[in-house]
Amino acid sequence: MRGKGILLAIGLCLAAAAPASGDDDAALAGWKQRLEQARQEVVRAREQAAAADAAYANMRHDRSARGGEKAKVIAARAESEHAVSDAQARLDALREEARRAGVPPGWLLPDPPAEAGSAP
Repeated sequence: MRGKGILLAIGLCLAAAAPASGDDDAALAGWKQRLEQARQEVVRAREQAAAADAAYANMRHDRSARGGEKAKVIAARAESEHAVSDAQARLDALREEARRAGVPPGWLLPDPPAEAGSAP
């Protein structure tokens, strides 16, 4: 009798975790769109951070920027670093929320490193 109770509890957990078909297709499509938008935000933030790092490196190389101009470059670099970490945190939180909502695990995988896509 005890074994049947455990099996029933496991079955109920599995049934609750598995998404139903029909309306869930639209919900899954919505999750996919939200995840893609969050990924794109991270990509844009990383591109802006790379541009800010390049501007900072150029400023240091030229040594011509002084005062307010130098402060703007340094502030832009710091702001872009924060934007990347904020965008990544939002993506991570959305992935966790999607996982709890039953989104397929393949959609939740982190993006591969840039080096992984290039073949020697």
